[in-house]
Amino acid sequence: MTSNQSATAVFLCATLLAGGVALAREETRETRLPASYVEFEASGQATALMAIARRIYRETVGALAESPVEIPVKSERPAGPRDEPPPPEWPEGPTGVVLCLKMKDRVRACEGGRAPASPDLVAAISVLAERLPASGSRGKPRPLSAREQPAATLEAAFILRVEPITASAGKRVLPTGIDGATVGFVVSGAAGEVATLPGELRSIKAALKLARKAGVAGRRGVEPVVGWYAPVAIGSVPIVTP
Repeated sequence: MTSNQSATAVFLCATLLAGGVALAREETRETRLPASYVEFEASGQATALMAIARRIYRETVGALAESPVEIPVKSERPAGPRDEPPPPEWPEGPTGVVLCLKMKDRVRACEGGRAPASPDLVAAISVLAERLPASGSRGKPRPLSAREQPAATLEAAFILRVEPITASAGKRVLPTGIDGATVGFVVSGAAGEVATLPGELRSIKAALKLARKAGVAGRRGVEPVVGWYAPVAIGSVPIVTP
């Protein structure tokens, strides 16, 4: 085999391998997620749900809706029931959900947890969006300034299952193979519950510190319950439409 033939063979093998890895990742994602959640995203319901969350959030802070998705298109004929798509529904049934306000990569506030705010999905996300501007989940609430708004986004995820964190040698640790930067935490205390998004915190210690800062840990000497979850992303949407 000549050097040119050898180089071509290596290139073809690398291309096939890269394609195989990409396909494996997609197949893994499809296998990991229940089909109903994959369909929820593919059907556009996730996008519609995030548009609703943004509209409710903006109304709560006194900003006018400005997204073309949220403003009906005018028509000379009367609007009918076929003009509006059906509202998003739970992919399988009511489950946990979290809605967060982010400034670039920093989480400003989150509302939600392992129990839905309503058995109706649109109502559940609307309740969380209404709570978000005054949320104390990351300490004292601080409204977005006009200068901050263009860099702010809303991000939401389903919480299908919260796994308990057990103690090992007197310390609470994540299971072997679970990276704290890739999962979310849910901390439940006597005064409430606080949830985080993946990447926000990297350790159980940081999650407990956040819970105390948010005021949900309860009285001193009583440790809250900490769990972790693998989120099912709903989506992200900018507060201000580009």
